[in-house]
Amino acid sequence: MAADDNQDACSTLAMLLELMGHSVRQAHDDQAAVEAAADFDPQVVLLDIGMPKLNGYETCQQIRAQPGGAARTMVACTGWGPGPAGRPRGRVRTEQPIRLLHR
Repeated sequence: MAADDNQDACSTLAMLLELMGHSVRQAHDDQAAVEAAADFDPQVVLLDIGMPKLNGYETCQQIRAQPGGAARTMVACTGWGPGPAGRPRGRVRTEQPIRLLHR
């Protein structure tokens, strides 16, 4: 499952996972992520920790509290990070590709 309030990022991630052969559900806000996890029962949740309503940590706690939630692998995703030297924290762009490995 992919959960991100940035719908383009979420859709892109979901497409990549589907191309790898995985079944994917998308959620575009915190509450939708909690509901989708209860309905879909994913093995892995890729969760944006910077969503606007609940933060990702609270969302993760609610997903973990569901039946079977303790067995789910939770992956924190974010576009937030330390800014370059002398700049405030904010959205950052990674310059290294991210690899998702499956078992």
